[in-house]
Amino acid sequence: MIAPYSFAKALLLAVAVAMAVPGAGVMAQSAPVVSTTAATTQPETIVVRATLNTEDKGDIFATRSADGSFLVKTVDLLAMGFKNPVGTSTVVDGEPHLLLNSMAGVTVSFEQRTLALNITAEPRLLTGDAITLRSERRIRAAAPAAGSAFFNYALDYSGGKAASSNSLSLAAEAGGRLGDYLLLSNASSVQANDGTRRLVRLMSTAIRDDAENLMRFTAGDFFTPSRDFSPGVNLGGISISKLYGIDPYYVQNPTQTIRGNVALPSDLEVYLDGQRIRTERLRPGEFELRDILAYGGARSVQVVLRDAFGRVQQLDYSFYFSDQPLRQGLHDYSYNLGAIRRGYGLQSNRYGPVAFSSFHRYGVTDALTLGLRAEGTRELANAGPSATLVLGSAGVLSLAAGASSIAGRHGSAATVGYNYQSGRWNLGMLLRQDWGDYATLGDPVSISNRNHEGSAAIGYNFAGRGTLTLSHLALATRAGVTAAPATPGQPYETFALIPRSVTELAYSVALVPGKVSLTARLSRIREIQSRTEAFVGLTYFLDQRYTASASLRADKGSNTEFVQLAKNQPAGEGLGYLLAADRDNGRESSSSQVRGSAQYNARAAIFRADYNRNQGQGQRSNDWRVSAAGGIAYVGGHLGLARPITDSFGVVKVGELADVPVFLNNQPMGKTDAYGKLFIPALAAYYDNTVSIDAQAIPIDYSMPALVKKISPQLRSGALIDFGVTKFQAFSGTLSSIQGGTARPLEFEEASLTIEGRALRFQTGRGGEFYLENLKPGSYPGSVQVDGKPCLFELAIQPSMETLVELGELACRLAR
Repeated sequence: MIAPYSFAKALLLAVAVAMAVPGAGVMAQSAPVVSTTAATTQPETIVVRATLNTEDKGDIFATRSADGSFLVKTVDLLAMGFKNPVGTSTVVDGEPHLLLNSMAGVTVSFEQRTLALNITAEPRLLTGDAITLRSERRIRAAAPAAGSAFFNYALDYSGGKAASSNSLSLAAEAGGRLGDYLLLSNASSVQANDGTRRLVRLMSTAIRDDAENLMRFTAGDFFTPSRDFSPGVNLGGISISKLYGIDPYYVQNPTQTIRGNVALPSDLEVYLDGQRIRTERLRPGEFELRDILAYGGARSVQVVLRDAFGRVQQLDYSFYFSDQPLRQGLHDYSYNLGAIRRGYGLQSNRYGPVAFSSFHRYGVTDALTLGLRAEGTRELANAGPSATLVLGSAGVLSLAAGASSIAGRHGSAATVGYNYQSGRWNLGMLLRQDWGDYATLGDPVSISNRNHEGSAAIGYNFAGRGTLTLSHLALATRAGVTAAPATPGQPYETFALIPRSVTELAYSVALVPGKVSLTARLSRIREIQSRTEAFVGLTYFLDQRYTASASLRADKGSNTEFVQLAKNQPAGEGLGYLLAADRDNGRESSSSQVRGSAQYNARAAIFRADYNRNQGQGQRSNDWRVSAAGGIAYVGGHLGLARPITDSFGVVKVGELADVPVFLNNQPMGKTDAYGKLFIPALAAYYDNTVSIDAQAIPIDYSMPALVKKISPQLRSGALIDFGVTKFQAFSGTLSSIQGGTARPLEFEEASLTIEGRALRFQTGRGGEFYLENLKPGSYPGSVQVDGKPCLFELAIQPSMETLVELGELACRLAR
């Protein structure tokens, strides 16, 4: 940092000082620097090599006063790393300088022989480092902003003794996206009481997602979110929600921060439960580790500091991480208004009274999140608060309450929950009590018959030797409570409480990791007829595709045996199936059941068959079902058939190459068709989907700009994933001009072709030879200057599979 002096002047000054003062002095905060041989009588500006807490800061200009004190530019001190340098200020050559001796917490020494100015400052005075341990909200791979549409269909035919008659059902769904707007609608056939079938509209919705602000706007039919005492209801209306799922990589839960300081340059290592997660080089000064994030409850974080002299310091912290609270300052909400759907699934357009449902949560601090919930109609009102509190490293406490009123009847409810997790232990408890006629939104309004409910569970992990869990559930319901209030003001008629409880001891272990697992449970069920039940199950993973399992459940008077073999359904094309059989030996009778199902994912459809045979009590039944489902998709000018589109979708384009394997997140999805296309019907909306192709399937004479692409489509949208694979094809020929009836080669001339409105220039060589690459079949006009005049020609490219195509002699004629 050499400020506005010439290097030559600085060098001369340095040499002069070195020759005049051969010794070295030491200057501390309380004592000025004095030469060992002679005192400096005049202030002088010299070039020194500056260090700050042993860290080299390069050459700077410093002014040495008559008493040996040093003045340094304020701007240079800031550049070295001082946070806010304060001391005696002096203006030298129009620039503010600070007297180092006057700065509190700073000591200096000067080595005359090497012209080294060594500055030592307390860490609090220095800027230090701020390190973020999580990625900032990033720009994800974006899907093309083109319009897309899809249509799904499903045909289902079932028969057998259990079915009233052989029946055919139909379901359909259509959706379209243009920019940020999505339209969805679906329908299904239903059977009326008279045996006839008709098509019933289910949901019709318009959605707009605001990715920047993580908000969703919905108009049409939708289900309200379930929160605390609100079960959720189907409305036709409008909804505004904060939706962090629009950016699944955004962290809305609290993170942790560690602060400290180092006096010397140091290496920092961060460990989470003994596993190193970050290494950094720190400058002297304060440091801050921000946004430490983990999951699984109580976790230990160790920070190891190793300074330049090898001294090691370890700092240990204990934090509690949970996904229940919100980060400080964040909001989570949903506001919904509309008419209650009636006869959903049976009638298309029947709506009831206007209703609203809403909740709003706010992160007051990282440890405290408060919320408020409300719902109602003209007759019903229900509202209540909620709170989530992080108890340091001791777990999370959640509280919620609700009160309702309908037709003069009142009720209330409250819950208390607690959760704790650590590396080995986990503990959870939940208590709920209902009073009076507590009512929640629905059609009809739902009156709670619960009196109280409680559950508790504690588990311990034996580190590779299994997990043991003890749990207890107790529930007491009121008998005789109807689903709607009676006469206003009349007390509810109640009967004796009906209690039920389940106490269970469970153990699970991987007998052979990745191959064989065992699960065992012993349960005591207390109800009208109490019983003790035992269960043991064994699962064997034959490989990544096949799984076999067997289990036995038994109590005092009965037992059930079960076996199953399954081939996992592939994500792309392929076959999956399940074969299962069970036998129930009861106290008075026995029964058996055999089930089988198979599903084949074809390129453009899914075919499924199910079979179920029951035998018991002298009766036998055979029921079966077959179905076919598929989709039609449009995106980026491409229309094609696909399997049912359940989320977002994409069409992969690999030039015109057939049979190229395509992978989604390393899972095979199929091969391209004769046109080099493959539809992928299941891209995860808003997540980074990794789509790749097999390089070994690309011929050597094709160019591949990329083998892997990342795509993050919007909800139920399509994306064109073009890998830009093109066949490498070269064209050669000669160019000549016709003059006086003879052809003259045009050597070393620049010619041009017009291709799709743009000029492609090329150079001719000896004998008029030219060379071109990767031209599509077609006819292209061209020109070249001959004797200062344009000479026109036509270049015709015929379809060919040859890598090198010889075009022969091409002649141009002077324009008239």
